[in-house]
Amino acid sequence: MTGTTVVLGWDGLDRTLVEEYDLTEAFGPHYSALETFENPVLGKPHTYELWPSIITGRRPAEHYRRRGIPTVFDGRAARPIAIPNYRVPRDYELDIVFDRGEQFGRFLTAGERGTESPALAASVPRLEERLAGEATRKLGIVRAALQREYDLLFVWLGFVDTVGHLAPIAGAVDPGWQERTYRLAADWTRELRTALGADDRLLCVSDHGIREGHHTPDAFVGSTEEEIPESTASVLDVRAAIDRVTPTGGDVAEPELKATHRTDERVRVRTAADVQQQLDGLGYL
Repeated sequence: MTGTTVVLGWDGLDRTLVEEYDLTEAFGPHYSALETFENPVLGKPHTYELWPSIITGRRPAEHYRRRGIPTVFDGRAARPIAIPNYRVPRDYELDIVFDRGEQFGRFLTAGERGTESPALAASVPRLEERLAGEATRKLGIVRAALQREYDLLFVWLGFVDTVGHLAPIAGAVDPGWQERTYRLAADWTRELRTALGADDRLLCVSDHGIREGHHTPDAFVGSTEEEIPESTASVLDVRAAIDRVTPTGGDVAEPELKATHRTDERVRVRTAADVQQQLDGLGYL
């Protein structure tokens, strides 16, 4: 088995809405509903429990209590990107770790002493630009990494879920915000799919759905590989499905470029001091 498996973890991607907006081809083309589970206290699916379960295949009772539980990344040239409760040092180096609770606090503004319903703290265009910018930063990392001999690239994206929580508040001024968000996410997914090599494969998965601002159990799995949705009934099956289609090339931190991305260009080698002097002369330093 060769090539790279790319997993787009679209938090909150709701299977019913994907069908309603006629976007199954973008996130698939092969897809199915995905069974998820609720947090017993909240009575709703909970993001920070579900993603660790997705990458381990274990329920929270196991991965919360024990360290060192194997993940889908073990033994592979893998690049996990901003996965909840599975942050890696490079996430912090690239500044792609966002405190969603703090974000929601800044995105909402309540009336004096709670006498009014919360409202958006900024206009929809401003929030849309910020959230889309955060998502495309991560997708840019995936696109760059796809040039290299990775076995697995797995990125978590909170774009759909965040807008899903905020869209009902903006319903009076922008009732189409949630649908527009799905169409943006679909466009980005299609763009990434065009960058896949002949041996690469794409999987889109969500931890739950979201409609009218509330988490739903309507999770989604889609793939370029027909066997993945066919063999993936639950979020607990995702890890095994990835294992079945993904190479195990050993733990390599920085894989080499794929042959298709190598060039014969000749570059005159310069020292760092030489470049520093040039940049200083241009007024950059």
